Amino acid sequence: MNISVFQPKYPKNYEQTLDVINQIIDICNQPLKDIDLLVFPEYANCAGMSDLQDKLIHIRKYNDKLLEVLKKRAKETNTTISINMLIEENKLIYNATILISKKGVIEAIYKKTHLAYPEITGGITSGNEVLCVKVDGVTYSFATCFELYFTEFFEAIAYKKPDIILAPSYQRSEHFETLMTQVNARALDSEAYVIRASYSMGIDSQTGGYSQVSSPLGEMLLQAKQEEGVFTIDIDPFKKRLRPLAHGLDKMNSRDIVDQFRRPTLYRHGGSYVRMEDDYTYPRVCAHRGLSRGCPENTLPAFLAAIAVGADEIEFDLRVTKDKEVVICHDPTIDRTTTGKGAVSDLTLEEIRSEDAGIYINEYWKGITMPTIEEVFVACSGLINMNIHIYDPGVDGWVIKKVSQLAKKYDCEKTIYIAGVEDVLSLSLIHAPHIKRACLAAQNMDNQLDYVKKYECQIVQFGRAVKNKTIIDAKEMGIICNMFYADDELEAQEFVNRGIDTILTNVAPTIIKAIKKSK
Repeated sequence: MNISVFQPKYPKNYEQTLDVINQIIDICNQPLKDIDLLVFPEYANCAGMSDLQDKLIHIRKYNDKLLEVLKKRAKETNTTISINMLIEENKLIYNATILISKKGVIEAIYKKTHLAYPEITGGITSGNEVLCVKVDGVTYSFATCFELYFTEFFEAIAYKKPDIILAPSYQRSEHFETLMTQVNARALDSEAYVIRASYSMGIDSQTGGYSQVSSPLGEMLLQAKQEEGVFTIDIDPFKKRLRPLAHGLDKMNSRDIVDQFRRPTLYRHGGSYVRMEDDYTYPRVCAHRGLSRGCPENTLPAFLAAIAVGADEIEFDLRVTKDKEVVICHDPTIDRTTTGKGAVSDLTLEEIRSEDAGIYINEYWKGITMPTIEEVFVACSGLINMNIHIYDPGVDGWVIKKVSQLAKKYDCEKTIYIAGVEDVLSLSLIHAPHIKRACLAAQNMDNQLDYVKKYECQIVQFGRAVKNKTIIDAKEMGIICNMFYADDELEAQEFVNRGIDTILTNVAPTIIKAIKKSK
């Protein structure tokens, strides 16, 4: 893969700002023979400008024209193009890296999430995502200028396993040796190529400049110093760093080794973090419909209360409304748990949300509404495992596809599992094979493990009448064993002694105490 990086002179006046734009257009109008990826630096459309109002007038005049040239030339030359620009969207201003495919289509717009002080005070709005996208066969992620300093941000990027990280940059005050070390380290840790495109600050300058390409081995493959122009290098974008799991053992991807042994709950003082699957040891307590004995079941308060008391998992049930929204409700009707009546499938989301889902407990819970699946992911992803019971997978498994899409969006694919009977398991295996499956088929029957094998489940959820031999057989198969359910302390301890890994319960605090005693 041939990569070209453009490093222009940093503009000192408006005429030079326009000159950068003209150079970009000139580069695109040249024959880009055998160039697979062309990378431009930060604020390429308004480099050197400081006043926000002047920049707004400028980008409103030039952005559309510049993007049209880039899209046209990307298609004509079969080149993927990355450019960082100041953009205006819905009256908000963003520092955005735009990735244009070889088809001449804008495939990604990454909005810088960690703004530098001048951007914050200068009216720029931050983005709020770790973006990773596959374009023309290569997986890209993004980090802009100041973001090169955030190692935890790069850990979040690395989790998505990109091939190339695009890093348009200013960094005019940073010493060149720090820049080189920084990019090499980010590439090594992320196991991805990092492409930093910047501006020459003058041939004798010791700061800024030094556009660079570094490999997953932490090697600097290209370095432009303070020269001006287009710099090209050929790379294998799919190359990864291999090293032994331990001395004398077979080699594997370096990131895979790190991910196996990380302990993210230790790395932050507080606040939100992503709990990985391995943070949870067995036996576990799964709060059935959330903390359902003390809170309105299957509601956000019930789920958040379960997190607060230390449950390892929450379990909840999915139903589909008349207008095809996925909500959290156990019963096919809303009669028992809301002030309304009727089947979930016969009511719209708006109709369901107009009913109170808390007052059936007592008046203190008045005002609670039935949540959607996305609201649960927003509130709980990264904080707790989720046991998602799907009753109806929908036509061609669209409910399962929806869950899979949201799990990817909220970065919790490894900390959820889909539970259901045969139709759900079958379609999950087809449409979301990377998400764990829990077998509810043939619960309390001697042949339940046959369904576990058939649908390649990682988890089985037994009924209370399960035989010891069935539990033993499941354990020998390497299957995680859930029990539905136990609300009694002694009973929960007995199930754990028999080999059960996870207890579903309506009284999580009580069973948590019991489980701790049994460890």
